[in-house]
Amino acid sequence: MAPQAMVSPRMSSSLRSRLDYGKSTDKAKREKNEDFAELHETANGLVALLADGMGGGADGERFSKQAVETTLADLHQADSQLTGQAKVEHAFAAAIRELYELRQSEPHYKSSGTTLVGGLIEEAEGKVQAHIANVGDSRAYLVDAQGRIRQITRDHTHYERLLENRVSMQEARTHMQAGRLTHVLGNALELDQIPKFFRSEQLFPGDTLVLCTDGIYKRVKDEEIAQTVARGSAQQAADALVQLALQRQAQDNVTAVVVRYKGATPWWMSAPRMVVIGAILLVLIASAVGLGMAYGSAGGPNAPLVPVSPAESGGQIVGATVTTLPTTTVSVATPSATLEPGAPTSTPAPTLTATPTATPVPPTATPQPPPPPPTRQAPQQPLPQSQPQSQPQPQPPTPAPPPVEQPAPPPVEQPAPPPVEQPAPPPVEQPAPPPVEQPAPPPVEQPAPPPSLVDET
Repeated sequence: MAPQAMVSPRMSSSLRSRLDYGKSTDKAKREKNEDFAELHETANGLVALLADGMGGGADGERFSKQAVETTLADLHQADSQLTGQAKVEHAFAAAIRELYELRQSEPHYKSSGTTLVGGLIEEAEGKVQAHIANVGDSRAYLVDAQGRIRQITRDHTHYERLLENRVSMQEARTHMQAGRLTHVLGNALELDQIPKFFRSEQLFPGDTLVLCTDGIYKRVKDEEIAQTVARGSAQQAADALVQLALQRQAQDNVTAVVVRYKGATPWWMSAPRMVVIGAILLVLIASAVGLGMAYGSAGGPNAPLVPVSPAESGGQIVGATVTTLPTTTVSVATPSATLEPGAPTSTPAPTLTATPTATPVPPTATPQPPPPPPTRQAPQQPLPQSQPQSQPQPQPPTPAPPPVEQPAPPPVEQPAPPPVEQPAPPPVEQPAPPPVEQPAPPPVEQPAPPPSLVDET
């Protein structure tokens, strides 16, 4: 396949700073590790490659290592005028030829070979792209910033060929040759004969590229891979994948390569939502606590009243609040006058009936001075000890500034209100007119009639 010419800028230092990558491998329960992985920065971009040597061959370790090194060397020397796809295809073609020649060089290499997956990550025309190719059953996954995972390569196995021939999934999975590889480096291959050999993916901030051997994905589900690479750095994610496969008794070698494109995403967009919400709540709570402490130090609406001497207040009552009391009407009834027993009754004493009278109690409040502005209100001060303490009015919840910085309100020139608990004049103290003390009218002394001039004979 002829390379396509295209102007491609060199990998910039800014791209290096936006990429985070790491790799990890372990032989697991095998005697030797036939996996091989490499991460390398070149003038054309970041090269990420992984190979899994065939364990049934005489020297799978040598085949996997030579496949990666040959591909890496070709990408390192690739013409910068080529497209990313052309560079990767040219490098894989060189590795295929090299490994075929290696197998033919020794009779005992007849069954040897290796898989190969990976490619080049570069920035071109303002976009960061991953150009990935694969031969065999080693996989490449792409996990986006939302944690969604998808496999971007196709396994070159007999199982996939059975599915393409419309064999049911259950029958293909149980086929005795389902895991047999159909394409490996070491065979005589042509790129255009390899199914779904190449793929380009644009990377966005937060995307993660994962390369792994079958020792990983046969023990760790795709969803678990996505969850694992979402935590920590790229190196920590690669180590975690390997350890998770080992914990699940992986029989084959296990290898993972992780490349994360960080981009220029602000921290408040890339961080988990609960962390951002928690940080905002902490700021709000700290602000509320600070305001509450300032308000409490200023006294607040329920601050205790402290006597203030005339010298401190300039001879005036400072901060006093006058509360208007409701008008109270008291009815005083005077009992009817009665005569004591034994008093003269020749002339009946007038009956005095007292009419209930309403004795209004004068208002006990004086007009309240206009309150000072809320932002400049001074803390309330107590009344002198000789004055009855009035009920303070509730203050608005807005905290008052420190008292030392606020001017006192104008002095209240009106007298303090009379005592709130002034009792109404009791009715028994108003003496009724004593009817018994009125002297009875003196008996009328009518003169005796004059003697009659008529002679009584």
